[in-house]
Amino acid sequence: MEYAIWIAGEGYIDTANIVIEALCVHYPNDFPKQRTPCAWGFEFLWHKSRRRPAYIEPFWGAPPDDATLWAAYSDIQQPYPQTNDEKARALVVADAKILVGNLNFHTYNVNICAEVALEMGMKAKAEDYFDHSIRLLQAEGNPVSLWTELMRSFPLADMILSGRARKITGTTPEEAIQRAKTIVQEIEQWRSAHAKRVAAARDRRAHLRALPLEDLLNQIGKDLRKDPASQSDIEAAEERLKITLPASYTEFLLFSNGMDFIPSINMPGLRSVTELKWESAEDLGLDELPVDLGLATPSLEDSAMESTEAWSCPDDFTGGG
Repeated sequence: MEYAIWIAGEGYIDTANIVIEALCVHYPNDFPKQRTPCAWGFEFLWHKSRRRPAYIEPFWGAPPDDATLWAAYSDIQQPYPQTNDEKARALVVADAKILVGNLNFHTYNVNICAEVALEMGMKAKAEDYFDHSIRLLQAEGNPVSLWTELMRSFPLADMILSGRARKITGTTPEEAIQRAKTIVQEIEQWRSAHAKRVAAARDRRAHLRALPLEDLLNQIGKDLRKDPASQSDIEAAEERLKITLPASYTEFLLFSNGMDFIPSINMPGLRSVTELKWESAEDLGLDELPVDLGLATPSLEDSAMESTEAWSCPDDFTGGG
């Protein structure tokens, strides 16, 4: 889906549909059944281009009408300046930040400014903001999250479909199609390749389980084997821990007193019997795991996100105060 978003963001909606169709055909159970913000981005482009594929209907239902699309856009849009003064001030701030190369001027802010400019009848300025947003995307390495932010803008759908983004990225129709074909090929091949990997792992586990302990340890990494533990060390550990160690674990210790990390089966290392101890939740770092106690708390993403609710000109550009 990420590559489909990128391709669609460059205005190649028919090419993006090729990727989406492959996902629907090969992974119908994994394809999202509800419209996410990303899905609404496709709905905006399909609505404007009249390119909504029929195969999407079992997943996302009938094509939404104008009212539904605008309602969805209102739900997922970023904070937006309301009054004419706020809108004019937002554009002044945007121009100033772009002029000084403010690296904290996020793409979603630029996209909102492009929407504001369009609303105010300033098409050329809106196009300038759109172009700047694409340059920021490229500077960030074309992350799919930022392409998704762009596609979530219903007012900018026509600009996206015009291919304005690809004039900056330089992606040709042939390159977009080749990218889509490569992705589809990977989608088609992944299932069979994954099935083979799963079967091979299952067979290897069955083979290892059938081996005697010594043969097993020698096969998975004889160089990782330690010297055997003594019976007195095992008894001392049981006394210290106030438990009786399992017979299979005792058998292992008498063969190898602990073991290093085993990369062939991605198994963590095992401590020697003299190092065994009870550990608290704090020792294991479990005391810092988040626990939901029914309290409403902001997510890390929300608390870290730059606020766009207050559209005011920074002191740098007003002389302070």
